[in-house]
Amino acid sequence: MPALFLTKRSMFRPAPGDALGNVSDSLSFGPVLPAGSLAEFVEARRRFWIETTYGLSDRRPAPEEELQSASVMEWRAKSGLYSIEELPRLIEGAGQFVLSFGGDLDSQLAFLLCLNLIPDGLPVSVAANPERMENPEPLSAAEKAEGIGLWELFLGPSPKAFHERARQAGPRFAALRNALGTYGRRFPNSRNGLDGLWEALLGAASAIPSRPAGVIGTALGFEPVGDLLLYARLLADARSARPMLAFVRQPASWTISAANKEEIYLTPLGAAILAGRMDAVEVKGVNYWVGGCHLDSSRGPVIRWNTETHEFLEP
Repeated sequence: MPALFLTKRSMFRPAPGDALGNVSDSLSFGPVLPAGSLAEFVEARRRFWIETTYGLSDRRPAPEEELQSASVMEWRAKSGLYSIEELPRLIEGAGQFVLSFGGDLDSQLAFLLCLNLIPDGLPVSVAANPERMENPEPLSAAEKAEGIGLWELFLGPSPKAFHERARQAGPRFAALRNALGTYGRRFPNSRNGLDGLWEALLGAASAIPSRPAGVIGTALGFEPVGDLLLYARLLADARSARPMLAFVRQPASWTISAANKEEIYLTPLGAAILAGRMDAVEVKGVNYWVGGCHLDSSRGPVIRWNTETHEFLEP
């Protein structure tokens, strides 16, 4: 009975006849909403990433062209990385499943997603080490049901409900419990309105003017996410009417390669927000998604994360 090994960014090589599915999507960014079908769900994810990173490279096609292109799929197949739109094809031919995901937030969310996609009645086990997949332990029906329930709460509009339930989750979800601080940092904090990514970016730029690559490299040490997302945020803010980060000299174009030829610095506004003297939500506004929660300050106050008590504060 062929086995499918599901993980996130692993170099593990299964035995002949078995298959490896590397889930590459970072699910704690952008909208993750219930949809009428998996196809609708993954199309929304694909569109989010293409539109978020469009324009950062000199060679990227327009969003609509890339949405219709198979080049991304071909590259992933060659590299062994798969996104969620390819999971149904991988799952269809498998008779048993071995799941192994790291302890970071996005890996744990991918774990919950996979539990939802695996058909009932098929054997599922969990291995501790994604690189080795050794000694997997069977996953009980009750544990699978608990993971499905957690995923449904993540898809809902209330981060507080997901956080409280995940904090009380069983032993199988200990890594998810440990990653809840990262989940909270995806939201504006109660001190200055910045989320964890902005805190890392502004903090990295607070010393002396430096090139974006250096600022982002330092920020990645605090918030290990994809650098494209940080470039997208940095360049969008630098072009805004009231930037927190600005270029000493405007780049020749708003691409990564052009931006990295210039130096960027923390503006007085950015310094005031970072110090807590001003509030980013009030000054800049927010409009982004974390799972099924839409943070849109144009509609009123948004939920905040208290970094001291590690709890959500309702608006």
